[in-house]
Amino acid sequence: MESFTLTVRGIERNEYYQACREMNRRTYAILAAAMVVICGAIVLATGNVRPAAFFGPAVVYVIAMAAAELMPRLGYKDQLASLDQPVTYEFTADGWSVTAGDTARSFRWCETPRLHETRDCVFIYNDGASGNLLPRRLLTDGQIKAIRERFDASRTEAKAFRREKERREREEFRNSHPGLRLGRTGPLWGPWKRR
Repeated sequence: MESFTLTVRGIERNEYYQACREMNRRTYAILAAAMVVICGAIVLATGNVRPAAFFGPAVVYVIAMAAAELMPRLGYKDQLASLDQPVTYEFTADGWSVTAGDTARSFRWCETPRLHETRDCVFIYNDGASGNLLPRRLLTDGQIKAIRERFDASRTEAKAFRREKERREREEFRNSHPGLRLGRTGPLWGPWKRR
């Protein structure tokens, strides 16, 4: 992969909407799961399945989805003005880095948990929740392909990296809590104690 640099100086309205939708993706899933649980509880409580039992939770879900879609559209001008600070991304065969102002962070490809593409944007994640927006209008097809190929090629190394990170975190936890014994399925003390 040839290294290249990308500088993003503000985003357009449709890119902002897609970023908001991407950030709310988990919220959508949680709302859908809550609706299923509520409908299931109603069916269990009433003992029969009627379409009317699903009406209330479905209306709440539709209202919540509409609000989640509408909220970014109400204040987008102020938000776009606050996103005018230039952000520079550098992509190499080893990883990528992001610089905003005087803050810079670098990530290896194996530390990148997710890459998501939409019509106008490419989202590259540096952890499970924080996505970096790369507008497609600033990237060539070759650059997008190179990012995707490098990300895909690093998945085996990423699994090993995640396992090692989890092992280190468990070790640090054990060292910071020496009196606590952990079993294979959880703690051996308190209300969660295995029986």
